[in-house]
Amino acid sequence: MSYLTDYISKTIWILREAKAQFKNTGVLWSMGKDSTAMLYLIKKAFGEVPFKVIHIDNGDEFEECYEFKKKMQQQLNLHIITKRSVIREDEISGLSCCG
Repeated sequence: MSYLTDYISKTIWILREAKAQFKNTGVLWSMGKDSTAMLYLIKKAFGEVPFKVIHIDNGDEFEECYEFKKKMQQQLNLHIITKRSVIREDEISGLSCCG
């Protein structure tokens, strides 16, 4: 068994254990490569994505990102909960930050 195959098997085992032990499980999705790969692993583990998918939207993404989100929602039949983050100026540095 290759390292990657073993890693995937362990990840799927953990996902199944989490679903078995917790009633209201959700997964955070940034739309980045890591959390998107996790969605595919969840689909591989269950044949679908049985968890609520939580996306924190800073409202400052490229239009293509929102198109990707919609495509993934349709393709994987995702139940996405989207919440907007608040962009505000940091009092100390004066830089904008999500909070």
